[in-house]
Amino acid sequence: MMFHMISPKRVAIFALVVLLAAPAVASAEYPELSDARIAAIAQLLPSKPSGFGLSCSDRTAWVPIAQYYQGSVQKAEALIANPLPGWDDDAYLRFSRIGDRLVGEAMLDGHDGQLGPMVLAECSEWKGRFLPRIVEELDAISSQKSWTLPAHDAKLENFNRTRYYVDLNAAALGQTVAETLYLLGDKLPKATRQRAMAALELHMFSPTRQSFSGQNQDFWLHAHHNWNAVCLNGTTDAALTILPDRKDRALFAAAARNYTANYLDSVRNSGYADEGIDYWTYGFSNYEELREQLWLSTRGKLDLYDNPKARKAALFGFQFQMLPGVYADFADAPFMAKPDPSLLATLDRVFRLGMFKDDIETVRASIPDESLTTAVLAGFPNHSERSDSGEARPADLIGVRTYYDDPGVLVDRPVRGGGPCNHDKGRRKRQPQSQRHRILLYWTAIGSNRR
Repeated sequence: MMFHMISPKRVAIFALVVLLAAPAVASAEYPELSDARIAAIAQLLPSKPSGFGLSCSDRTAWVPIAQYYQGSVQKAEALIANPLPGWDDDAYLRFSRIGDRLVGEAMLDGHDGQLGPMVLAECSEWKGRFLPRIVEELDAISSQKSWTLPAHDAKLENFNRTRYYVDLNAAALGQTVAETLYLLGDKLPKATRQRAMAALELHMFSPTRQSFSGQNQDFWLHAHHNWNAVCLNGTTDAALTILPDRKDRALFAAAARNYTANYLDSVRNSGYADEGIDYWTYGFSNYEELREQLWLSTRGKLDLYDNPKARKAALFGFQFQMLPGVYADFADAPFMAKPDPSLLATLDRVFRLGMFKDDIETVRASIPDESLTTAVLAGFPNHSERSDSGEARPADLIGVRTYYDDPGVLVDRPVRGGGPCNHDKGRRKRQPQSQRHRILLYWTAIGSNRR
């Protein structure tokens, strides 16, 4: 009888897969998570944290892609010509006093919103031209009273420093601060880095750990809408980017794996997104970015697209369109809302759909510098294509029609040379010219097909 030796590495990988797939035994500290899964994920993570892209000191990596960030350089040049806008208590309190959220949000955007383009500009040039403003802004962000939007701090708990919690703005800001620390490294003064790390702990990491333990009730952990994906993306990405302790990073990764199932409940089994195309774009772009960070940090061992429902949800931006770029404004979508082409191009690359001629160049054509992580990921895309992506191809991805059976929504598309119902020219009369580009989207009897 012949015996085949199995390498210790393969045994270890098999054991990790078993641990990740096994039924969860609740953690004593984090009741909805599993200590075994946290430990298994910790073994998958690198010894040191890492964000998207490479350090800006790596000029061989940054010089070739600097061309894609020239818009950020121009914006940063205009911004440093004026002083950094300061924090304004009155602007923040305007919502709690009279219900006006716009003034406070504009103040936060002016105070915090310069960091992304400044970092991209500095990493593109690496001349130190924008470094003083980056340091100034990091120090200002670290000392400001609240990272949450005024409308999300109605009781002023963050403002008064009685209780901190994460909202959409805090998640995005913390993510940007963490990526900044990762990209610039010791180019930043030690004291600035220490203040920023303390602020991340105060406004993001500590409140989120408390939420995992049930002490701090952040509703978004169990929310069936975009808040779940956005806040989990921001907190998890920041943790994996900057937290030194591997087990601590694994906690956030395990929580992301567990709680993102709640976001997917905003999508029907057919792949139809109840939030509409606009909020699908917002929520799913964060889900996709979170997937990329988990994939990167675990070298592909932890993949949020292993969930079949997630794969169906990813196709919504392709299959819900009636004509290229034309979508029904259902749910909360404004008129003529459509997904960002860079999101569709990213999904096209991941699932190897073949819908775009050049996915990466499409993503780089419109880099949004208001999101530092998204901008860096465009310059340094993960090669996270799935090997089982033959589930959909252009021929059957967007055919004559798409039917979402569980909400009862039918997308019917026009065919070349005839109207939307002229799918069989041999049996149907040719439609007049005025009818050839009619677009039909049917909403079947409300409630008749709901589950």
